[in-house]
Amino acid sequence: MQCLDTQGNATFPGDELVPAPASFVNRAVTINASPEQIYPWLLQMGAGKGGLYSYTSFENMIGCKLVNANRIHEEWQNLEDGEWVDLWQFILVPQADNSTRLILRTRTMMVGGFWDIIHSGVFIMERGLLLGVKERAER
Repeated sequence: MQCLDTQGNATFPGDELVPAPASFVNRAVTINASPEQIYPWLLQMGAGKGGLYSYTSFENMIGCKLVNANRIHEEWQNLEDGEWVDLWQFILVPQADNSTRLILRTRTMMVGGFWDIIHSGVFIMERGLLLGVKERAER
């Protein structure tokens, strides 16, 4: 559920976990699939499961030896309500044309120094992740 704050900015469930972030970024992609077709791909993300669906060569270069799944694995579809996920906030917003906007929303207090250095790499990985989910969900 999307809401607008007093300045007209979109707020989403989970924003209250970091109510006054030092940095926030929204990245999004339109996927020609329903939220129900996209959600299973998000459920199985992570090391030891479906990977991050990003650029495998880049992941390997930075030491992330992940295998990116190309199918839905039933054994990874058991995320419980309220279970913590150590990644980002993902929001699925259905569109009038039956597509879905997948929003990757990062709200953090981690800024400056090291975080400024890795920002470009994070952008590349997040872009790859969004496009990877899009490719898989649209098949």
